[in-house]
Amino acid sequence: MADEIDKANDQVELIRERQIAIARGKPLNIFQNESGLCWECNRPIEEDDGRRWCSNECRDMSKS
Repeated sequence: MADEIDKANDQVELIRERQIAIARGKPLNIFQNESGLCWECNRPIEEDDGRRWCSNECRDMSKS
């Protein structure tokens, strides 16, 4: 399992890739989830369509 430092490094790398893409003029969907993991609980998401959360409950938890 990844620890907090690994997760932070992954985020930094993603931000860097997005900044390079912006500089090259590529359109971005900043809300697309490419990790395949829920943004709230880190569980794998079964659907491979860029969903951000694994369930409505996790989606609602992230709004509070």
